[in-house]
Amino acid sequence: MTSNSDADALLTSGTQLLEQRQLGGALTRLRQARAVAPQRAVIAAQLARALSLAQQKAAALREAEAALALHTDSALTLDTLG
Repeated sequence: MTSNSDADALLTSGTQLLEQRQLGGALTRLRQARAVAPQRAVIAAQLARALSLAQQKAAALREAEAALALHTDSALTLDTLG
């Protein structure tokens, strides 16, 4: 998978799994999306959220910081990070 549409599909799937509290599947999809599109702040933000819910605080903080560094004025990113 290497296209934006692939990243979008992985992001959507990961976010849906996250909402269903299926953390293992969510983390897998979101990590895949991040690998495909490392420049997308919203993916980093969702991965940070999933990592936080999985009690992986250090990794969550790294992803949150990456999301902010990628796009500091994105309302969606800021909303996701809380």
